[in-house]
Amino acid sequence: MLFEMLTGHLPFRGGRDWEEWKRLHKAAPLPVLDGALAAMNAVLQGCLAKAPGQRFADFGAVRGRLAEIYEKLTGEAAAACQRAQLNAEDCVNKGSTVS
Repeated sequence: MLFEMLTGHLPFRGGRDWEEWKRLHKAAPLPVLDGALAAMNAVLQGCLAKAPGQRFADFGAVRGRLAEIYEKLTGEAAAACQRAQLNAEDCVNKGSTVS
């Protein structure tokens, strides 16, 4: 989702058959951004790595890398993470949507 937010398209394009899926998920090279978005490559590589052991362990790790990039680019500290309590009962069958 992060790649699509940055570029406006999905990181991999291709057909929907099994052979194409295997190629994309096992052999296709990871996309590399250039220009102003190049700072995001390390984060994207950690999100899209083929081997699960090379991916970020959790969103906290992703957020930490994003905060480092933000601080490097802006010279300002990233805002502290504020965790909201999500009550699943508030979202179940109440017409809530995520968009």
